[in-house]
Amino acid sequence: MKPLRSIVGKFILLAVFIALFVSADEKKVVHPPEYYIQLGDKALTSGKYLDSIKEYTEALDSDRENVKALSKRAEVYSLNHQYSFANADLNTLIKIAPTNMQVDFLKWF
Repeated sequence: MKPLRSIVGKFILLAVFIALFVSADEKKVVHPPEYYIQLGDKALTSGKYLDSIKEYTEALDSDRENVKALSKRAEVYSLNHQYSFANADLNTLIKIAPTNMQVDFLKWF
């Protein structure tokens, strides 16, 4: 009976360890949108368009209507010749911030 208890105890300990290890990997640190916008700006100044798009998208994941992240991502999409994505972001900007001066200017293009 003792060897069975020992095996069951080790199995339970292993299961708890695995559960803790897996749940630690799943936790993601969430930063405010401005943090990701700054990272996107740094990537953009380095010419890393795909990295900047990723960071601006992270900002939008936490704030879907962030005008700054949307406009910057639209700019990078355009620089990267992804015009349909740029257009989609610009249309979203026009819908969520129709009175914003920058957005109002973009309506002419």
